Amino acid sequence: MADDNNDCQASSSNDMIIIEDPQSGGDSDSDDASLSPPRPKMPKKLLGAATYKTKFSPTWTKEYPFITSVSGDPSRFRCNICDKKLKCIYMGKNDVVKHCQSNSHLEQAKALKDKPKLSFEVHSDEDLQRTEAELQLAVLTASSNIALAFHDRLSPTIRKIFPDSKIASKYHSASTKATCMLNEAVKPMLMNNLLESMKVQPFSLSIDGSNDTDLKKMNPITVQIFDLSSHMIVTRFLDMYTTTTGTAEGIYSAMNAKLEELLHSTNPWAL
Repeated sequence: MADDNNDCQASSSNDMIIIEDPQSGGDSDSDDASLSPPRPKMPKKLLGAATYKTKFSPTWTKEYPFITSVSGDPSRFRCNICDKKLKCIYMGKNDVVKHCQSNSHLEQAKALKDKPKLSFEVHSDEDLQRTEAELQLAVLTASSNIALAFHDRLSPTIRKIFPDSKIASKYHSASTKATCMLNEAVKPMLMNNLLESMKVQPFSLSIDGSNDTDLKKMNPITVQIFDLSSHMIVTRFLDMYTTTTGTAEGIYSAMNAKLEELLHSTNPWAL
């Protein structure tokens, strides 16, 4: 009987069926999964302007006249209202729209709108004489390397020391107006005269890079040229450009691009 019982137990143990959970996948599958290499992550595709690295377009200024291009960096634009340089490389024109809808820009625009505007209107000979006096004093302070903040005190002083003068009584030119005259009236005239002289006379250029540790370096360009009015060789400041490399090739390429922009020529060295 004992042998029969042992035979029955053996046979029943041999006939046992093991049922595995289909969701678990079994131990062998989990072992294989742990040994298999992880799947490589697929890089995300850049869509829209970020794919092509959008550059500033001059056509945007028709809709947004308060923005300008940034010299030497076509991936940025300058907001003259906020006095900031911002990127447009990701969404292009939408970067401009996003900035114009920001709270900081709207607050600056409102503050600028509430400020009194400069007036250069001339209604009489006295207005013309007053404007000429303001312009001459602005040029005098700039050519004498005097800070333009000097005009903040100069304007009321002139009215005080010349009480019997009609021109002095109407003299109102603080640092803001003097700066505007120099940048919008004097600078374009002097720049145009210099560029026209460079087209017909021999000249030499001098450059010098900044010694800071930033990624971009500032490079001023000065021109040595013979001045017909004074019959002397003079040195004039031409412009400033940026470079990201200190090699001779990089400096020349940036300088050549600046000259092409100023002289409106694809070969400024052959003029």
